[in-house]
Amino acid sequence: EQGEGGIRRVWEAQQKYLPEYGVDLVDSADRADVVAVHADELKTTKPVAFHCHGLYWRGFEWERWCHDANSKIIRMIKRASVTSTPSDWVRNALARGMLIDSTTLYHGINISDWEHGTNLGYILWSKNRVDPICTPEPLNKLAKLCPDRGFLTTFGNADLDNVTVTGRVNHEKSKAFLRNAAVYLATTMETGGITLLESYAAGVPVVG
Repeated sequence: EQGEGGIRRVWEAQQKYLPEYGVDLVDSADRADVVAVHADELKTTKPVAFHCHGLYWRGFEWERWCHDANSKIIRMIKRASVTSTPSDWVRNALARGMLIDSTTLYHGINISDWEHGTNLGYILWSKNRVDPICTPEPLNKLAKLCPDRGFLTTFGNADLDNVTVTGRVNHEKSKAFLRNAAVYLATTMETGGITLLESYAAGVPVVG
């Protein structure tokens, strides 16, 4: 995954911490004893641990590739030896829709990676993409209602005088934006919510 979202955070943590627990990482599924898969389908005969970060939920208008991705994820769950989810919300959706008994493994962060910054007064909205769930529209509406407050956002209405739009940024820059925010604005229906944990660790209040 080339983006800067939650799946990448989990993948990076696996790369960093699994060796500390006696897990040897290999460069191909053919050499593995167990294969860990996130949000896609992998053709393999090896046992699979599938980490389901959620699906593209019903009730929203998704593009065709999102429905194809759901099909891949469902096939992988059916194929997997064990499936984990980042919350009971996702676990319950799988149990209801597929009769899958998955394991909830909550997201975590390394507290030592976070320290309090300087409150620069802005309200932050920072998602790495725009789609029917990750939409900056609530931020745009709030910015119109609060013209005396400054907003910093990765996506949104740059025509508003009190809104600064950065575009998607890497995680290090995102950390700086978060540490120095007055408030983190959480308007997305999260499956795990890593940024919420980061906000709490940085001492930044969350409004959602």
